Amino acid sequence: MTTLLTVLSKARHCNASDPRDKIYALLPLQGLYDLELPPGLKPNYSNPVASIFADCAAALLETDNFDVLSAVQGTSTLPDLPSWVTDWSLSPQRFVFGEISSTPRLRCPMRKVWGGDDSDENEFENQPGTRHLWTKTVSLSNGKQMLGAQASGYLAGRIAKLGSTYLAGQTPFPMKEWMDIAVKSEAVRAIDRVPDVALNYTDAPNRHVFECVLSVAGFSNMGMSGFLRGKYRDKDCTDHLDFKSWRPRPGVGEDGPRENSQDRFEQLIRETAEVMRATGTLGEQEPVPYAEIPFHRAAKEIGISPSAYVQYVLRHCHSRRFFVTDAGYMGLAPSEAEVGDEVRLFVGAGFPFVLRKKEGVTSQDGGILYHLVGEGYMEERPWMVAKEKPRCEAETVTIV
Repeated sequence: MTTLLTVLSKARHCNASDPRDKIYALLPLQGLYDLELPPGLKPNYSNPVASIFADCAAALLETDNFDVLSAVQGTSTLPDLPSWVTDWSLSPQRFVFGEISSTPRLRCPMRKVWGGDDSDENEFENQPGTRHLWTKTVSLSNGKQMLGAQASGYLAGRIAKLGSTYLAGQTPFPMKEWMDIAVKSEAVRAIDRVPDVALNYTDAPNRHVFECVLSVAGFSNMGMSGFLRGKYRDKDCTDHLDFKSWRPRPGVGEDGPRENSQDRFEQLIRETAEVMRATGTLGEQEPVPYAEIPFHRAAKEIGISPSAYVQYVLRHCHSRRFFVTDAGYMGLAPSEAEVGDEVRLFVGAGFPFVLRKKEGVTSQDGGILYHLVGEGYMEERPWMVAKEKPRCEAETVTIV
């Protein structure tokens, strides 16, 4: 059964003269796509846009749970829209990790901690209460009311170091900057990661974990790590391949100097921008929308397998920043993240979420409220630490 969230995500890049139709226009597709619609979700154009988006998000929690939070991107300007509710009038900003939930390697930490199809019966021992996300009407200290979302989970740390944002076609990939943050952080070096890596990576375990984070645990860890270190050999090339320039070194092939794939990819994005500006679909200072970036054409000159590695890293790191927490854990955060933001692992969620404490407002009973910054990704170790914590340490937080 296809859920409405799946269809909303696929149609996210489409425009609508009335933002209400970002949801309502998809409802007639129920029969065509065997679409499972949330009960009670019926068109009512007299309602404010924020109210419609919030009602839709609340209804979707029953079928999509934490994937509803994963869909949140960008900074909404809609008044009174809770931060955990997706503003569907915004263009997609980046890849959504929650959309690849069927990838076993990505869901591995969740299965090991919260339980799953291939976990044993003891995997649920440390599971605190419900595994679901639920809503609650929150009375604020300023007299207003908002629809909040609550979930139980564990704090994986606060962001202590944060790299610059990678934007495909606008900024060079910040490989060296991000790696320096990872390998030079005292908090990172304080953790013994030798037990976390394969034997052939015990000489530099922190760097290997960094590479796994960068690739979002995709492909073979060994294959991706070798490629990122410039030690990957493609069957069609006799020279090593280097991610930094996406070309065989020293840059000369049988037919002469090879084209720099990174330069070519950025040129493709510039050409896309020129076409869109000529047709009036893109402003002079606007970046190329995520949906229009030709990631599938990146690094095509360097062979099938290595080009897939490059595309995978670029797509998943676009509009994201590398971070290290005060606990020494590494991960990827949305571009809107800031130093001091909290990274939390919610019970039942497949990915961590970055939260920010609300300043100047609490609930009427003095409770702390959070703003959802967005979905993130973390190395596996904090998940294993969460697994060992007793259920009484799980903290329920409220997001508004």
